Amino acid sequence: VVKAFNIMSFTLKETHTELSKSISDSEKIVESSQRNEAMNKAILAASLDAIITIDDNGFVIEFNHVAEDIFGWSRSEIIDKRLSDFIIPPAMRSAHSRGMEHYNNCGEGPVLGQRLELEGLHKDGHCMPIEIAISPIDTDQGKLFTAFIRDISDRRLVETEIRIAAHAFESSEAIIICDE
Repeated sequence: VVKAFNIMSFTLKETHTELSKSISDSEKIVESSQRNEAMNKAILAASLDAIITIDDNGFVIEFNHVAEDIFGWSRSEIIDKRLSDFIIPPAMRSAHSRGMEHYNNCGEGPVLGQRLELEGLHKDGHCMPIEIAISPIDTDQGKLFTAFIRDISDRRLVETEIRIAAHAFESSEAIIICDE
């Protein structure tokens, strides 16, 4: 009986030690996860660009405050909705869908990792020039795509004004420049 009791006590001690180590490891994982989540929230809040993340089916899972400002949609209006129904102009939606399908089928995406100038659709219906860079992210739950977007309307306006001014200075004829 004493020997059986000692074996049982030893087994319980080992089980308790393993359980304590497991709890300690779990606490460290939770702390790390919370720290990473806090960092991600800080990055989203401090970003000067719109940050939008979609899953491999095109549904929005992240939409930061800058995206709200640029596109006019609130986060609650667009989360868990198909991105192409909101900020992609109708003329480009089929190309977007084909691109997503192509990537999901073969893992290739010619627009990924590139900085592109495209048109974005505002909630009120007007299109605006945007600069976008999209990066794929592998997760345990599947592929995600994060886009960093900025409205380049002001930059385009300045570029147009510079081209007009350059043309005016190169011309030998009188040119009058005025607004509407």
